[in-house]
Amino acid sequence: MSTDHQQYQAKILIIDDEPMNLTILEDILSSEGYVNIICEHDSIKAIETYQQQHFDLVLLDLNMPKKTGFEVMDSFHAFNLDLPPPVLVLTALNDSRTKLKALGGGASDFITKPFDYEEVISRVNNLVMMNISKKQLLDNNKSILSSLRLEMEIVFQSLELAPEVEAKLRAIVNTADTTLMDE
Repeated sequence: MSTDHQQYQAKILIIDDEPMNLTILEDILSSEGYVNIICEHDSIKAIETYQQQHFDLVLLDLNMPKKTGFEVMDSFHAFNLDLPPPVLVLTALNDSRTKLKALGGGASDFITKPFDYEEVISRVNNLVMMNISKKQLLDNNKSILSSLRLEMEIVFQSLELAPEVEAKLRAIVNTADTTLMDE
């Protein structure tokens, strides 16, 4: 599958309590070619949707009733996903404190309202491509580790090691696997 095709097939979740903002953002992304867009106006329902589906990008308003964007990001972190999607924060607040709090809370990028069409597209495209690259890198790492495990099995079988020595070597290999996958 080509990268362009993957990009426009990305699953995007837009969370904003203002229906007009949802419509504007969905129109902007659709006109760019994105086809898998889900809009949620209720922050609690959005958290449920996030948990049930795998998204490639989340556009998130900060000022919402029920749960703020900051609380929504905290909920996202609690799911401990191997590869959480980037979060693009959307807000009318453009002070440094809000930006730093959002970025420190897990946001990957920040856009102030009112939206600039070109800025939204540029930032969305960048974050989606970054996420696709991360997924490809993670898949490559898994493939390499799988190949290494097979090679190690062949080596272990050919060496006919004492069980305690083999157990120690396997523990070392497993530790290296865990370390590499966490990075």
